[in-house]
Amino acid sequence: MNRHLNLFTFFSGRNAEFLEDNLSRAFAICLRQDALLLYRLLSQVLDEGDRQTVLRGDWTSRQIIIDLQQQASAIEECRKIYALTASFKEVSTKEIPEYAGHGTEKPVTDLTIRFDDILLIFEFKRTEENPLRQLQGQVEAVKKANEGTKVEVIYGDFNWGKIIELVEFSQSFRDSSISENVFSQDFLTFLLARYAEHAPMRPISKVPFPATPDGENYKRLHGRLNQIKQYMVEHYDYEEINNKGTYARTSLGVDWGWTREVLIDFLPDKDDQFIRLAIYAGETKGQGWPLYGKQIDFSQLPESLGEGELVLKPYLKFRHFSSPVAVLYLEKDEMTQTHNLEFHKKHAGKYKRVGWDEFENTLTSIIPGWRSRCPEYESEVRGSQRSYFTFSAGVILELRISYKKLRAVDKGEVKLIAKFFQDHIESLRALIDQPYS
Repeated sequence: MNRHLNLFTFFSGRNAEFLEDNLSRAFAICLRQDALLLYRLLSQVLDEGDRQTVLRGDWTSRQIIIDLQQQASAIEECRKIYALTASFKEVSTKEIPEYAGHGTEKPVTDLTIRFDDILLIFEFKRTEENPLRQLQGQVEAVKKANEGTKVEVIYGDFNWGKIIELVEFSQSFRDSSISENVFSQDFLTFLLARYAEHAPMRPISKVPFPATPDGENYKRLHGRLNQIKQYMVEHYDYEEINNKGTYARTSLGVDWGWTREVLIDFLPDKDDQFIRLAIYAGETKGQGWPLYGKQIDFSQLPESLGEGELVLKPYLKFRHFSSPVAVLYLEKDEMTQTHNLEFHKKHAGKYKRVGWDEFENTLTSIIPGWRSRCPEYESEVRGSQRSYFTFSAGVILELRISYKKLRAVDKGEVKLIAKFFQDHIESLRALIDQPYS
């Protein structure tokens, strides 16, 4: 569907500064138009006594009022307040600090829901910012407007992950029983297009393989893999390595001598669908000594391992200040000349500019035409102002496990899929540590 047909998507791209208000507005519209969604929300937020009041319709006005942008100091005849934080990070409301009195003198609410003398206040944030202090200011203003009445206040968290889960449940219930609500469906589509990583975690069996590096399924699969890796860090002998970026990922830190981390990731594709377990072996000169000291014949490694296909990707890497600046990937039959202890002894290490000509001639005698296959060497090394580079020969051990097989394994319990990955990682490790066992 054209995204501009979505009720909550704007034609203009300059709406980021208004996104917070638009999110609360969209949620309010859905609650007003979708009775099931409103009922589910109240069922989750209210205490047992107030839930029964709603179920019985046992209140005076028989009307639920949903509103936006209210002056908190103008809300009167209020006996009970449910004050709810709603950001992209769960906020603990077990211990509420004493209100410090900071903030605007005339606080305005984001969203309120009211029936009789019971009031729900939501304070939204489109980031992980904690909205508690701002929410406290609104609560204090309402209490002040109701002086003479003992106002009970219950704080709680209803973050965007919970909101997405709420809307998803309501829509899935409709899918199996009654027609969809276009407001809630568009709101759910709007949220998942931007914030799928905050949605409730789904097992791999429930996530279609992403065809492109954007959209809901890409974020959901990243989230599930990160959840699995977090479990493995907590239950196996790994350290957590966090990589920053648009889709932050976790890798598994190890101390095996010949490598420092294990990757569990994927590349979006319409046809070639797999999750890879990848180990970069011999990435540096230091890692090369224990790797090539084992005298491994890489040509004799198996083509499959467990439930996966084993792919070798030999490469030569040029670094500067520990950062890669150029990589030359080799064919598997070429690595016999480069990925061995003798080559490592003679050629891995640091090269100052004065020795580059000799290095290039030596490498050309081993791999003719290598420079034409590595344009980054010309631009980032030869054509740069760098005074040196470090050189090493490494190999990616990549175990590709079909997505179909993984969907059969991961039905929901993290422990099972983590154990599946762990068994395959141990098999990969054994190829190097126990090559002839």
